[in-house]
Amino acid sequence: MQKETVWSHYASEKRHITYSMYPIQTIGGESVGAVLNFFDSTEQKQLERKVAQDDRLRSLGQLVAGIAHEIRNPLTSILTYTQLLPKKFASADFRTFFSEQVTSEITRLNTLINDLLDYARPKKSEPVTFSLNEAMAGIELLLKPKIKEKT
Repeated sequence: MQKETVWSHYASEKRHITYSMYPIQTIGGESVGAVLNFFDSTEQKQLERKVAQDDRLRSLGQLVAGIAHEIRNPLTSILTYTQLLPKKFASADFRTFFSEQVTSEITRLNTLINDLLDYARPKKSEPVTFSLNEAMAGIELLLKPKIKEKT
């Protein structure tokens, strides 16, 4: 049995076709033909792509909600302290507190933004020198129980 998948252009529409081929043989083993079975799996593939895209969008939505929450918290603190500033400006303790807290919250926001930018940038791979003997010893240690099991 052979099973292969091809993309076919039919009537200016791209179709996903899967086919299987089964040989027909006589009792003596002589090949006398084949049965060829075609299956149009275009809709199935489209649904699979849609489900995958929906999963990505759902994950992105959760990520965005988490980021929004992480940004809103420091902004709320900064807004609250700023609104209190005119009333409590005379207090040296409050001014010190204000300065420390606002600086801390802005640093927190900046760290979040830097983390997001680092995540978004592709990382460059860097070659690393390592001992092949140590790597093989580690692999052997991991696989030894399976090797013994399989003799």
